[in-house]
Amino acid sequence: MSPGHAYALTRMQARLASRPGPDGLAHLASIGDFGHFLQAAGKAGYGDWLQHLGSESGAHPTELAVRLAFRDQLEQVADWLPRRWQKLLDWLSLAPDLPILADLLRAAPAKAWVARDPRLGRLLDTDGSLDKHRLQSEWPELARVSAEQLDVAWIEAALARLPGNDRDARAEARQLLAEQLAPRPERVHERLLVAFRRRPDVATRITSFAGLLRLDFEFLRGHLARRRLQSTARPAAETAAGG
Repeated sequence: MSPGHAYALTRMQARLASRPGPDGLAHLASIGDFGHFLQAAGKAGYGDWLQHLGSESGAHPTELAVRLAFRDQLEQVADWLPRRWQKLLDWLSLAPDLPILADLLRAAPAKAWVARDPRLGRLLDTDGSLDKHRLQSEWPELARVSAEQLDVAWIEAALARLPGNDRDARAEARQLLAEQLAPRPERVHERLLVAFRRRPDVATRITSFAGLLRLDFEFLRGHLARRRLQSTARPAAETAAGG
């Protein structure tokens, strides 16, 4: 293993060690207040994810901030690794955006925050709909398929960006990527951890780490959005009751 890979894997291992375990996640999930959840999540190892959030962040800013934080996390990994991994990590950072792209491919109206996203917003036309020409320019592999084929196209394009020719590593990466896109990706958490800790090849370990970051994204996004919506709905209900 090269010194560059060893350094990156050491940093990734340290990052994983700072993540909350099952008990820590259960404790965070039990906290109902948005502000208290932010404080506890920051102390539990998610500080880097929350640096752009405040207790007054609305649902749409919260969605966008956590999405940007996920990309920032993978950019950090790319900085740790030799440059030939850059294209793969850039591509893996698209994973949370695939459901949004699928909706846009089905001609669904873009959600309000999408236009403010520096990545997804540039795919929209003046009416807020998907501009296929812009998608073709940004990610041609995804512009040629239907919404139902999007996940498979993303996986194949990821494998095309994977350095090296190790067949076993590619087969493992394909399986891990497919499992991460399943309807309940949190069920592969332990498999991702085992793959990162026990597999010797760098490709599998990087793919596993990216998958674990995506699980962190889904956890934080879901809990933050739910609490933000609850906290904004409560004053409205109290005002209505008082009136």
